[in-house]
Amino acid sequence: MKVHPSQLIPGCLIVDAVKDNSNHPIIPSNTAINPKHIQILLQLGIEQVEVSEKLSNGGIFHPKRDSHDDRQLFYNMYIQTVRQYKKLFHQWKTTHKVIAAEVIDLMNPILDLLDEVKMDIFALSEWSTKQDYFYHHAVSLSLLSGYLAKMLGLKKEWKQVAFAGALADCGKALIHTNCYLKDKRLTLSDYKQLQKHPLYSYRLIKYHDAFPNPVIKAVLQHHERSDGSGYPFGIKGDNIHLFAKILALCDMYHAMTSERIYSKKQTPFKVAEYLIRSEQGKLDKRVLKCFIQSFFLLPKGTRVLLSNQKEAYIQHTPIEYPVRPTVVLKENGKVLDLKKKPAWYIEKWIQE
Repeated sequence: MKVHPSQLIPGCLIVDAVKDNSNHPIIPSNTAINPKHIQILLQLGIEQVEVSEKLSNGGIFHPKRDSHDDRQLFYNMYIQTVRQYKKLFHQWKTTHKVIAAEVIDLMNPILDLLDEVKMDIFALSEWSTKQDYFYHHAVSLSLLSGYLAKMLGLKKEWKQVAFAGALADCGKALIHTNCYLKDKRLTLSDYKQLQKHPLYSYRLIKYHDAFPNPVIKAVLQHHERSDGSGYPFGIKGDNIHLFAKILALCDMYHAMTSERIYSKKQTPFKVAEYLIRSEQGKLDKRVLKCFIQSFFLLPKGTRVLLSNQKEAYIQHTPIEYPVRPTVVLKENGKVLDLKKKPAWYIEKWIQE
């Protein structure tokens, strides 16, 4: 049977020798696959290998689910969720009422796919559009916040965090559209009006029994900052709920990595470095550390595109500063320590 390398497991038996683009053999026939073989096949971008239906130990080979199928399913569901959120938001503008069950039913199916598509969550902004950024942002904030909550150990409450992300901007339904959908930078008057949206969001959901108090607090406080520089109340430190601290970081990350009407997007690694360097003291240290290590601690062999448009493979990722790993250039095998090359950075992670 023919399978993608991502579907292989140790013990698979190669039927036909695997060859590279130059027709040189990489893995001979009758080889029992080990983890190193799988890593090499993925690095080289091999699309298919033919393996036996039986494993080297005599057992039956059951291929792992194709990660490409997972990504397509997730993408289709994401686009549909954004469309449905847009309809809900326009409904809120008309009725000035949020129905909790509709939000929960909208987000639950895609939230249940989170564990299968980590790197798609990391790159959600690639699917966003300039015209519909606002609606993409609400769905993406929910997904990013829910995933980060899981990484922080909130095994029971992570969906509450995700629902808070989906509801954080619902109060904008009570604000004139020009304040958040205009095609130029906000005026001071627009900005002051927009700063009221956490209060409006709070008013729309505060009496819903379906949303516990931490969700309501997260919605109200998601623009507060640990040093007291946020809004609407300027509270700081431990007075800000953990759920709100998660939303605050994910909100900034998705906004900065997305193409907006009045602002060009930046690459994820560049934004991550900005958050580490410029937002110290504003963002919660524990939340920021978990976010960086959850999304940017890329394993050895991961294929990336650098800002100079050269492809490379991750050689070593320092756990203390994973946004600047050591890489090996694909074209010549040269080793580069990105910590010593400040003008260079990772443009994107290349999915195999």
